[in-house]
Amino acid sequence: MLTALDRRVANVWARRILQRDRGSPRIAVVGGCQAFGVAYGVRLLLPQALVECFAVEPRSLTSVEALAQILKAYDFVFCSEFAPGFLRGGDWNALRAAVATTALPTVVFAGFHPDFIYVHKANDSTRNVLGPMGPYHSAIAIFAFRSGLTEPQALTLFDAAVYQRLGYFQVWDEASKHLLAQSKAAGIDLAQDFVRWTRRGCFMHTMNHPKAHVLFDVARAALARAGIKTPELDFDEFAFDPLAREFVLPLYPSLGERLGLRGSTLFRQAQPGRGGRVLSLADFVAESYRAYRRLPRAMLTSPRVDALLADKELSGALGAFARGRAVPS
Repeated sequence: MLTALDRRVANVWARRILQRDRGSPRIAVVGGCQAFGVAYGVRLLLPQALVECFAVEPRSLTSVEALAQILKAYDFVFCSEFAPGFLRGGDWNALRAAVATTALPTVVFAGFHPDFIYVHKANDSTRNVLGPMGPYHSAIAIFAFRSGLTEPQALTLFDAAVYQRLGYFQVWDEASKHLLAQSKAAGIDLAQDFVRWTRRGCFMHTMNHPKAHVLFDVARAALARAGIKTPELDFDEFAFDPLAREFVLPLYPSLGERLGLRGSTLFRQAQPGRGGRVLSLADFVAESYRAYRRLPRAMLTSPRVDALLADKELSGALGAFARGRAVPS
């Protein structure tokens, strides 16, 4: 089955044959789901340029060599990191060895959503176990399910005392350091941008889906690093957020309170063009349990949940709290 990347590559080849390409400079943005937002930011900042987005997807038919040949026709190629299994023949290092690129940082930040994790199918990090929020799972919900707790008991664990015991209130500092270190490793300093993002409130839809204004700032910083001058622009006047159509995770109220923000317990599912179905916390837990009952138990493993279950003192305290017998201190 052709992926969006495969169709994009075929389209670019066809345009080249028909000599339809126009624009100066020619810019390619390569990466995962964040590439769309970065490409849109580049188009706003350089409306005279030809800007193409090449979003890599798992198990594309396109090879590293084929994509590299396409990208050699561009004046600038911005590329974010992607793992093996997305393109045939290698990962982003193989692509960067074949064609000159400017590194793009990938914005990953768990500070607003410390409870959420991915669960991968055995021996394949590109295949996620899916639940009611797609690849995003609550570590608390999986722990409760694997501990034999009922759904009502699981709901009691979504509590500030539990978050404190699990270290959720301490995630912000480590997530901030990680984000800024990753951006610097890509040659871009986002420290001042990060401060501005935090002043605007929750700047992430999920741990790996930033809001549009964040990706606009990444685009502007990447262009500056490449030596391309850009005009001053108020992004909000032209805001377009493709990732807002995907899953949106809640900032839990007690976590939000610690950050001076209003939180919620609403989960919005991805339904492009229809706004997305909204789940309450109770709905989310119930649908998670239904999904987990249909899965082989071996699929519900993750390093974080496995470690929590192995910690008999902590898992026992959480179990007792869920059953109304104790408060995890």
